[in-house]
Amino acid sequence: MTKLSDRVTPGIQPAALSVADFCAAHGISVSTFYSLPDEDRPVLIRLGGRVIITLRAAEEWRQQMEAKSVARVARGYEQGRRGRGQYRKRDIPAQQAAQPEVP
Repeated sequence: MTKLSDRVTPGIQPAALSVADFCAAHGISVSTFYSLPDEDRPVLIRLGGRVIITLRAAEEWRQQMEAKSVARVARGYEQGRRGRGQYRKRDIPAQQAAQPEVP
């Protein structure tokens, strides 16, 4: 596949990206892109057999993903989680740490 820079006329900023170019620009694979739920994908425009993503849709997607990520991290810290749901003893208040676990 040719790079986006090889297909664009010098001095002209593209107004849209192909799915492959979008994925390359964001460091994700095309299969990961298509495995995202519809609400987590940028707005797609279908032109014949081609699917493109406008630069504005790409920017809105980045902002949406950033906001979701920040909210997810904040929610994890509120619940005392770090990383993959792991708890560290020093992050749990002493009263909770002293309580026996219920099986």
